[in-house]
Amino acid sequence: MSELASPSAEPNYISRLALQSAPYNEAVDANSFFAGKQIEQRLNLLLHLVQASNQIGVLVAGQGAGKSSLLTQLHSRADDGLRICFIESKSVLDVSSLLAQCLRNFGVEDSEIKLSNDVDALLKNRLIQLQKINIKPLLLIDDIDNLPAVVLREVTSWLLWQQDGAYLLQAIVSAKSEMTALNELQDRIQVVDLPVLNVQEVAAYLIHRLQSVGYQGESPFTDKELKRFYRQSLGNPASLNHLAHQKLLGIRPQLINPLKVHSSNIL
Repeated sequence: MSELASPSAEPNYISRLALQSAPYNEAVDANSFFAGKQIEQRLNLLLHLVQASNQIGVLVAGQGAGKSSLLTQLHSRADDGLRICFIESKSVLDVSSLLAQCLRNFGVEDSEIKLSNDVDALLKNRLIQLQKINIKPLLLIDDIDNLPAVVLREVTSWLLWQQDGAYLLQAIVSAKSEMTALNELQDRIQVVDLPVLNVQEVAAYLIHRLQSVGYQGESPFTDKELKRFYRQSLGNPASLNHLAHQKLLGIRPQLINPLKVHSSNIL
């Protein structure tokens, strides 16, 4: 098993390259965000949807293409006019846990939640309060296609709530493909694709990941290696991370079942 599989593992090249932490692990943070031209365009489009419309942005890309990273960056760039609840679908077990998380993120006290006999109404009233003071409530849901069906239906019902002809809640979500389960929201949905990296971006992406954890030298990868990484990964960032990590470990870089890795890539 590669050391990359464990977020807490420290690869042996960290001290050799004078790094602060592992550059190619699965952790997502704002510093590791790579602002490639097409990626930045998608981020700006989603920010515009939030700021200037009530549309629901659906960010669509295959596994490992960087959806979580882009949503995290969107969260970090949000202005004071937004109140955000960021949901990672893997952490949502049921409607109750989702409701509690949303209520807290939208500013409802735990004591009020415990006393309420109708938490749905409590959430709706809180959204109305935020709208009245010109604060837009925003749901960010990473991998919405992994939510349990009952939770997805509940989220859909929230996104249909209106007051005086205006929607109470907006959302930006990510998914591996367009979802028929969201057809009820079709009039509000704006699908945004997330392209994989092109061959010219591979070198910049890999050195950016290194520099984000303190690297100050030249690229440790040759032009020949970079071209091979691109051929093997087809520009998928997660696959590039895996290949670069193996190379720095001194292991022959390769992907397990590379065709399977990219079979879900819709781009």
